[in-house]
Amino acid sequence: MIDIYGHIGLPRFGNAESFLAQMDANGVEQALLSTAQFCPDVLELARAARQYPERFRIVGLPVGPDSATRCKIVSQQLQCGFSGIRIPAAESLDNPELMDIVGRAGAFLIVVGFEPWVRFSDVLLGFLNRYSDCFIIGGHFAGVADPSLIRTNGALHPLYTHPRFHVAFTRQGLMDIKTLAPWADALVEVVGWKRLLWGSEWPVALWRNESYSDTMRVIDRFHLNPEQRNDFFAGNARRLVFSKPGPVVRQSTQADDVMMYKAPGRISLLPHGLDISEAQHLQLMQAFFKSQEHSGKTYRDFLQDTLMRGLESLYGPA
Repeated sequence: MIDIYGHIGLPRFGNAESFLAQMDANGVEQALLSTAQFCPDVLELARAARQYPERFRIVGLPVGPDSATRCKIVSQQLQCGFSGIRIPAAESLDNPELMDIVGRAGAFLIVVGFEPWVRFSDVLLGFLNRYSDCFIIGGHFAGVADPSLIRTNGALHPLYTHPRFHVAFTRQGLMDIKTLAPWADALVEVVGWKRLLWGSEWPVALWRNESYSDTMRVIDRFHLNPEQRNDFFAGNARRLVFSKPGPVVRQSTQADDVMMYKAPGRISLLPHGLDISEAQHLQLMQAFFKSQEHSGKTYRDFLQDTLMRGLESLYGPA
């Protein structure tokens, strides 16, 4: 199995070793790792690729106060050996020069965004048509919307039928299944299993009380045959990203550190329920992993137990 979308970076997401432990526990061979604007720890990404070159590939991201800075940072990341770049869908409109930097480097894009991609479709399709060596992976189901938008003559149909446009099933547990299911059905129909991929979005999935293996169950309702299952969980990702040795990621220096551009953000545990600081969450997550050595409890159970023990230590038994 190959995970096409995971996160590392301190303090928000943890380090390469914590991700590797989840992979090993779940039979996952390789993973494509990224980070986010809330934790642009590209130094940890680069370290992961250097230390575990057979297990990880990495994608960078644009950060900074203006388009020129964001383009410069993306260029540096690609020159350092990052395999691709992760961008919000709106970046394709706001910063078209960045798209050409990625294209000229022969790299790929992971595009994420929650709104329907109608207004991004033409620019993304233009990128694919200009750069024949490049491809796009649409993360988070590539913008859940009305399924008619990608079916025959739909507004998104030309993009979603393009042979170098791929869609990753990620962020499964956050979405309303009544909205997600018909969109996923349309993706299977229009995109097909040869261009669909699985991604865990670990450890963000943990914040929704999902285990790593829970993220794999999103396709159970489709009753895949062995070939389709292999394509979705491994074959497509191997062909796109892992079929040849990864680029050599050069030794990062402090000049590569872009944490100065970190966007403010907190951890939304159990959505709409509990926000804590990133440093506090790192401590909680590490304690949870230690507890799993002798406990099969979920993250929710662990948090509840920890809270109750804290309350009892302060105020005595209920």
